[in-house]
Amino acid sequence: EEAEAIEWIDAHAAEHDGPDYVLTEWGRNRMFNYAVNGESDTYGYALRTYEPFVRDQNPDSYADEFRGRVGYVVIHELDADAPETSGYVQLFENYGSATPAANGSGRFRLAYVTADDSITVFRPVAGATVTGEAEPGTSVTVRATVTAAGEEFAYERRATADQNGTFAVGVASPGAYAVQGGSSGGATVEVLDTAARSREPVPVVS
Repeated sequence: EEAEAIEWIDAHAAEHDGPDYVLTEWGRNRMFNYAVNGESDTYGYALRTYEPFVRDQNPDSYADEFRGRVGYVVIHELDADAPETSGYVQLFENYGSATPAANGSGRFRLAYVTADDSITVFRPVAGATVTGEAEPGTSVTVRATVTAAGEEFAYERRATADQNGTFAVGVASPGAYAVQGGSSGGATVEVLDTAARSREPVPVVS
């Protein structure tokens, strides 16, 4: 499975511009980076960063740090249960989609899954920002059916309207998003890939 993931990352990195550093748990970091970019001596960053990242309730807080440095994030299946609010569960188990326990991720896009589902690969992205109007304090959900890594899955993100009656929610993947809640409820907004890669605002038209 690791060889399969390495082969995909290596091929993808060869075809795309951008950083090719692979963030993994530190014990595997030298192997992945040696195979992908030939740099296997800088695993100290993975040692300092990977575990806090997968434990964090807000994995998106790492995205700005990763952009320009980390091209790929590799998450291995854990042998033990992880907290429902952890970055691991939000990303590895739910592909970044919101759950009752967590809001999911709008900055990490699923890129690859091994055949046995034991390894997922994500890419940091800027994310698009879906904006609209809702009563202050109202919960708003945006939802799309996303196809990534050969898999189709429901991707959902949530936000709460601020005191000015507006909401903004980041999404990592392109698609047609249905909006539920607020004055924009029932609307659909199209998020293009260019927007999802550039933090472009995408307003919902009621």
